[in-house]
Amino acid sequence: NKFLAEVANMNPKPEITSELDAEDDEWRKVELPDGRYIEVLYDKEGEIKLILISLGDGMFDFTDASYSKNKASYNTDKNNFDYDGDITSGYDFEKLKALAEKIFG
Repeated sequence: NKFLAEVANMNPKPEITSELDAEDDEWRKVELPDGRYIEVLYDKEGEIKLILISLGDGMFDFTDASYSKNKASYNTDKNNFDYDGDITSGYDFEKLKALAEKIFG
């Protein structure tokens, strides 16, 4: 994903926010001034298990893409509510995770 690589190579790095959800899962997020953002979810062992990407282009700013080990979901119709489809092969989650780790440490 070009946006992941763009943020991973930014200097200086954008500010990272962090929060715990009701299940004590850790979420970290970077948001750019133009509204685009990347958010990651960590498992209990501290590994990234979900990467969410928003290009900041929808009426409701939900994510445009979601990546996990087993599935990638995408949104193309700009309503940013439900994903339009899923991909179960042809992407390398470990490479995407490595870019996310470069962003979030």
